[in-house]
Amino acid sequence: MSRDNSDTRRHILSAVEGMLEKNHSSRDIRISSVAQHACVSVQTIYYYFDSLAHLIAQAQLAQYVRIAEPLHQFLVNAELAILNSDETTFWKSIGDDLMLAWSIGQEADGWHTSTLLFDIWSDDKTRCEFRKQVDVQIQRWMSVVELGKARGWIDSEIDSGALISVCWAAVNGQSIFAFSSRMECSPESARDFLLRASMSIGGFANENH
Repeated sequence: MSRDNSDTRRHILSAVEGMLEKNHSSRDIRISSVAQHACVSVQTIYYYFDSLAHLIAQAQLAQYVRIAEPLHQFLVNAELAILNSDETTFWKSIGDDLMLAWSIGQEADGWHTSTLLFDIWSDDKTRCEFRKQVDVQIQRWMSVVELGKARGWIDSEIDSGALISVCWAAVNGQSIFAFSSRMECSPESARDFLLRASMSIGGFANENH
């Protein structure tokens, strides 16, 4: 078994994830407390991780992957809908994805996405690993949008890259809006706006809106 796939490494990561979920902050975590919590030596931790920053970033990446799994399933559903020529499921998958993603940024949300990304981005190795994963997801979404255009489901005049970028940026921006008393945008309203803006004129769009 490789070092990256060892049970001990996963156990250490799990211990740090538990500490992060309890404290919601990485600033107070020390190598000694991780060693005590995981019942391993400090030397063992440094065998698997380059530094405390690397360890925390890897734990945050593991958390991000786990909480983003439902979003990835919506992407799979959209891809299958294209294969099955199922426009209704296609738009439902996109709408459900946007609503869940938008809800992540709300103040009451327990995912603390901004903290996850801060720690991930603070470590060079984990940042590169995360970037590769994001690139794969964006490329798949780009393919979904382009195939939706080819079927006449999405407005052909829409810039695919801009559509995806604006949606992702808006989701992150919701974490700021959550603190405003003058800006209210529910996941449902964000979904409805996207669908109305993206759907091709005629056909399904006219029948359902």
